[in-house]
Amino acid sequence: MTLSLQQAAAATGKEKSTISRAIKSGRMSATIKESGKYEIDPAELFRVFPPKPAPDASTDTMQQNAPEQIGGATDAIASEIR
Repeated sequence: MTLSLQQAAAATGKEKSTISRAIKSGRMSATIKESGKYEIDPAELFRVFPPKPAPDASTDTMQQNAPEQIGGATDAIASEIR
């Protein structure tokens, strides 16, 4: 499986131009298809650029619980006003 320039950028969190410059400078290798688009081997990509970090599980949990916490606080304030 190979990646396009856009997929490589998304996988690393880098700009497409950054990856393109790395290929053109010889810092990393890629194949150019007949259409002129790059085919990038993921192993080669991640040799040069680390993968984009996965979202932190604790951050996801906080974001999922945030509406409940806000709703609970709003309910508590509303009951005090009554």
